[in-house]
Amino acid sequence: MLSKSNFAGGYMQAVITDIDTPFSKAALNILEPQSNDVISPGDIDMVFVPLLAFDKMGIRLGYGKGFYDRWLAGCRPDCIKIGFSYFEPIEAIDDRNEFDVPLDISITPHNVYVF
Repeated sequence: MLSKSNFAGGYMQAVITDIDTPFSKAALNILEPQSNDVISPGDIDMVFVPLLAFDKMGIRLGYGKGFYDRWLAGCRPDCIKIGFSYFEPIEAIDDRNEFDVPLDISITPHNVYVF
């Protein structure tokens, strides 16, 4: 399963993929699967979330469009949200807003953080 973004609509979807799924360049030259086999966020048990940085409360700084926060809001409360970062957490994300969905776990090269 991988994500596909709709920049015109401001949302993303998770689609089912396999080794034979073709990819093509989409908006911003991002390679995305050409699958249209959408899976509901409510059917997902665990998701790996991209990030640029995260803080000690599990709030992530993403790429600024809110795609993942909007999508994660549709996940079940028990869905495990994991981020990977090359860097340790900062103290706090300054521009946090009410729509930010916190991570449950973040993994860095030196530590695993559970929130």
